[in-house]
Amino acid sequence: MKTLFLLRSYGDFIIALSQAVASNKPARLIASIHLEELYSAVLPFLPPTLFSIDFVDIGIDKGLLRSYTNRYFISKQSLKELQNLTLAIQNLAKDATETNSFFLEQKRKSFFTRSITGTNFLWVHEHGNIYDSYRNFFAAFNDLPSVVSDSLNLKGKRVLVFPDSRLKKKQITATALKNILLNLQQQNALAAVAKFQKPFLDDGIGYDDFKSLVALIAGADFIISSDSLPAHIAQLLQKPHQIAYAKIINHEFITPFARLNNTAFTF
Repeated sequence: MKTLFLLRSYGDFIIALSQAVASNKPARLIASIHLEELYSAVLPFLPPTLFSIDFVDIGIDKGLLRSYTNRYFISKQSLKELQNLTLAIQNLAKDATETNSFFLEQKRKSFFTRSITGTNFLWVHEHGNIYDSYRNFFAAFNDLPSVVSDSLNLKGKRVLVFPDSRLKKKQITATALKNILLNLQQQNALAAVAKFQKPFLDDGIGYDDFKSLVALIAGADFIISSDSLPAHIAQLLQKPHQIAYAKIINHEFITPFARLNNTAFTF
């Protein structure tokens, strides 16, 4: 059985899950504990699966393994995370039922991880669309949501717009948001903007944790999101959606639904 370590960002984690749930072959996932809260939020919406998942605490404190970053690459904590990862691998190796077929999510920035842990990791993604890479890894069947004839007809539909992003350069600008809402109004959609609030102020539509974010997406008919986590959650839940990209569409990370239905656009 192949073992995949999930050590990157929340969006990467959801992308992996979206293909794992469509798999017809068993796989073992070892995920950083910082991803467990997000997994708990989406778990009630997942179908029965053939993968198993365990969460391990290797000390990730910057949203992903520090050795995957440019800013935090050289630090004591970066080395400590990799030492903890080495221990996790050694514990897995003690289990005679496990193989030594260990995978990382991406080849990008994997050399240092392989060198320090002494593990000859393979990887899921090197180039091309990342959803396709995971589909091949998990031997997943075709998981593209069916194109319902009126799925893009937004008249009377509950549409949520998520303009935020962890990266400021990906956030939907105020001008672009105004144009999106005007367009939705012209389509007679029931549109609202959903934003992260911490603490939650009960002002408009907001969310303050993963559970409330997932619930908002699950309860909507259509999602419009920046190039960020909500778009990938929408894909996982097979919710029709559009993705708003700043200047250029990132075809490497575009969702299957947006690619199939041509629902990615730039602002």
